[in-house]
Amino acid sequence: MPTPKRHENAAARQHAYRQRRKLTRLNSPSPKNLPQAPAIAAMPSTARWKELRQQAEAALKTLLDEMEKYQDQRSESWQEGDKGQAFQEVTDRVEEALDAVRSID
Repeated sequence: MPTPKRHENAAARQHAYRQRRKLTRLNSPSPKNLPQAPAIAAMPSTARWKELRQQAEAALKTLLDEMEKYQDQRSESWQEGDKGQAFQEVTDRVEEALDAVRSID
């Protein structure tokens, strides 16, 4: 005997799936390293913001390091070519973003 259908069509099934995913995201705990947000929205959460800034800085530093390693592994002709120049421009923008994040106090 076949299993009875839960949803009337594929759209209803997809909607139910999206709702379950949304509830999972809302109920999931916040990242471990972050302090809890204040219960009152008007209270500043400087410790949380400081931790978020430090995480952003660490992520950008990792990105920049990996990009520089990648570029160093390429040949001289690649680095001097169009692709190398375009890659260097992206690396420069990441470095500017890192400097901007570091300047946040």
